[in-house]
Amino acid sequence: MKFRTIVFLVIIGALVVAWYTKPTIEDFKKYNAAKNNVAGPPVIDVKEGFVYATYTVSYFDIKKVKDLKVGGSDASIAVPVSKSTYLGLFGRFWKM
Repeated sequence: MKFRTIVFLVIIGALVVAWYTKPTIEDFKKYNAAKNNVAGPPVIDVKEGFVYATYTVSYFDIKKVKDLKVGGSDASIAVPVSKSTYLGLFGRFWKM
């Protein structure tokens, strides 16, 4: 075989393996729950490609503030704390 044919077959094989092992949103939720220390649940935005998926996670914290419209009572608001992007490929997740 020629060198180009071998390289082409390796690339096709890597694409097939990546497609077969592409992680799902449930896999990412398990991965994120193990390392999440924020009080509120995160908001997860998923963009799926053919062989990969990109997960953008926004973490929020709950803060108590005085609500002047209600007469000074406490109200809860969600305050964005951080935002992270992860790449899901070959059954694993990498922080970008």
